[in-house]
Amino acid sequence: MRGRLRDDLNLGFLFITHDLAIAKYFGWHGKTAVMYLGRIVEFVPTPQIINSPEHPYTKALIEAIPEPD
Repeated sequence: MRGRLRDDLNLGFLFITHDLAIAKYFGWHGKTAVMYLGRIVEFVPTPQIINSPEHPYTKALIEAIPEPD
């Protein structure tokens, strides 16, 4: 089922959020762009953004994701 709309209909979508936890949930198999001061500072596969962010702003967004303990 995953990717069916993308593959069958050649469909993509743009999802805008300030919450990387939501981006992680909806876009795990795609790419995520992080904007800072109106410019894209990272645009890579979502797992890479979550697991090894490069830009300080991306790192701050990752640190803001609450983790259950």
